[in-house]
Amino acid sequence: MREVTAIFDVGKTNKKLLLFDSVGKVLRETQYHLATTADEDGFPCEDIDELTRWIKSEWRKLLTSEEYKVVAVNFAAYGASFVHVGNNGKPIAPLYDYMKPIPKKILNRFYKSVRNQFRQNINQFTQTTCSPSLGMLNAGVQLYWLKKSKRKLWDNIKFSLHLPQYLSYIISAEEVSDYTSIGCHTALWDFRKFQYAPWVSGDILSKLAPLTTKRHKVIQANNGKASIKVGFGLHDSSSALIPYVSGSHSSFMLISTGTWSIQLNPFNTSNLTLAQLHKDCLCYMQPDGKQVKASRLLLGREHDYQIKRIAEHFNISQDFYKEMEFDEAVFGKVQTINRNKFYPACMQGTGPLPKPQTCTWNISIFQNQKEAYHSLIAHLVTLLMISIQLIDVPRVKTLFVDGGFARNTIFMNVLAYYLYQKKVVASYLPQSTALGAFLHLHGMKGIKSEDFDSHFKIYGHQQQIS
Repeated sequence: MREVTAIFDVGKTNKKLLLFDSVGKVLRETQYHLATTADEDGFPCEDIDELTRWIKSEWRKLLTSEEYKVVAVNFAAYGASFVHVGNNGKPIAPLYDYMKPIPKKILNRFYKSVRNQFRQNINQFTQTTCSPSLGMLNAGVQLYWLKKSKRKLWDNIKFSLHLPQYLSYIISAEEVSDYTSIGCHTALWDFRKFQYAPWVSGDILSKLAPLTTKRHKVIQANNGKASIKVGFGLHDSSSALIPYVSGSHSSFMLISTGTWSIQLNPFNTSNLTLAQLHKDCLCYMQPDGKQVKASRLLLGREHDYQIKRIAEHFNISQDFYKEMEFDEAVFGKVQTINRNKFYPACMQGTGPLPKPQTCTWNISIFQNQKEAYHSLIAHLVTLLMISIQLIDVPRVKTLFVDGGFARNTIFMNVLAYYLYQKKVVASYLPQSTALGAFLHLHGMKGIKSEDFDSHFKIYGHQQQIS
């Protein structure tokens, strides 16, 4: 039987169970798609009971497996989500979706109480908690909403666990909170004083599980025949950063691309400014409580929208760009054409573009789709540069790019062109979120450099990964 570490990686869309060997290589991966349900107000949400059943079912299979001997388990899951547990140890409320709107009356009461009781206006509050006003995405405000709107439910809550820590609780039976979940725009934490924000007191604080810095709990399984380490879970964005923290010896920034491009800089420890907040910057925390400054850009959605426009204009398939390679001559040509203004359609009011624009990007000036696409990427990278600079510091030497855009050679070449003073690296590291949970659980400082080399490609520089 092979000894393995099991990692449950619970995303909004996909739920995965991965089995790692002792050096962090994935031996097996299974996926589970969970149908959504609705809360008592009819708003779509995760089915927490079904999710719980899936975790328990897979765990039982592992314990009785004749192929694998599980020696440890950990969890990574999306944040801004609470599981409210009653006296019977089971969830007594829906897993409210973080996109569910909170009534403006409740939000106004919350910020008024902060202003009156603690003499903080909204700007001061969002600065100290590193949490732009995002409604239910500020998970702490969900507790206030429940207290004020659903009093009967509130009174029956024994404790409220962040989702990653609830998944651990299913197996460990240990009620804890951790820095990675508290620190993700929850409005619960005062980053300047490194403690809960003043409003988190009394019955609000009593619903939160004790904060832990421990990595795991050891449980006995199979009638006491096996000792298994059970990790306490991590917020997925913080977990995805861990392989780079432990594998890189120089300062770096991680650009995690997808629908949103999230820039994570663990080497910027300065206080979040009001200007940064207004441009969609916030802070996360690493498992040890260290701050990670972040900025966001709706990069993938803008890209997909403009791809459709280019395809329609030239009457071609929307997949036209997937086999397209970087063309230095075309890029040089569109550098002149790009003096024309680019007006994003999907980024308005987000990220570094807080002011809406109404104009449309003019595609008719291009002779073919190759020119149009090189121009589009150049414009998107220019906007990304603004987002990067919001949280950058001069001593950051390396930028890792993961996600879909890391495999886009045009995007990577243009990014390296604009950031010629830094090392720009495409990361093909598989399952970085689950790998981070694995590394943290075992207290591993990194993976052998030869194991990393095959997962990186350097653009613009030829030096080796440090």
